[in-house]
Amino acid sequence: MYLAVDSQGKEYRFTYEPYRVYHKDIYSNIDRKIGKWKARTYRDNFYQLEQGTIEKWIGRKLTWDDAPAKTSQSAVDAKKAEQMPQGLMLVLREQTEDLRVLFLEKTRIYAENLFDWASKIRGRTIEDWCKHYNIEPSERSDFKVFPAEFFANEKIKKEYGKIIREATTIYLTGKGKLIVDAKKKAERHYENSLVKLVERLVRKGLTDTNFKIIEKSFNVNFELLLEHEIDGKKFVTRCWTIIAEGAIQKPHYRYLVK
Repeated sequence: MYLAVDSQGKEYRFTYEPYRVYHKDIYSNIDRKIGKWKARTYRDNFYQLEQGTIEKWIGRKLTWDDAPAKTSQSAVDAKKAEQMPQGLMLVLREQTEDLRVLFLEKTRIYAENLFDWASKIRGRTIEDWCKHYNIEPSERSDFKVFPAEFFANEKIKKEYGKIIREATTIYLTGKGKLIVDAKKKAERHYENSLVKLVERLVRKGLTDTNFKIIEKSFNVNFELLLEHEIDGKKFVTRCWTIIAEGAIQKPHYRYLVK
């Protein structure tokens, strides 16, 4: 990703490196131009950030005179984790260890099932695919081929190509590497979600020293009740998780705070 600041001090996050453009200031009587950053492609998912975000993310300020700063989401997440109350992070990491273990196990099972699916797709014959699309295969010498109607149907042909490409990529990755890569991503997801949880709790007024755990429950999901004190008043904050998965959806979860 790329981070940049326009001539008015507004901060932006781009997926691809942007370039400078100048626009006339139509809202001012002064004849001047405003410097903006423009995305190089329509596929760029860019958006404006809150003031001061860039310094928090990369540890330094940017101005219009600076070139866009290249960074990664993992580097930003690591920086954000450093800035969180470490005592609160430590307690929550310890309290959610059961959830982390369960999440990684579900991720492993999902990756294994995904590889098995890819293996089955790779093993399908022309006859199997024709049966899947409810069409009759054509005969050629001593083997079967797709009929003309298969190639005439753009929707079927496109779907077939997409499935084959996806299954081939997964199969060639190998089951072992597929599981390792999936678990690494799951670990990052867990850490990033923990940082987001702490961010929300900090906004609720929690610090390293003003809270205590009054209740914890764990089955498939996780729930924690935290009591904290602000200006002599006691508050109870509930944080819990929603974990979801499906036949074509890898396990994922998010924290909620109330």
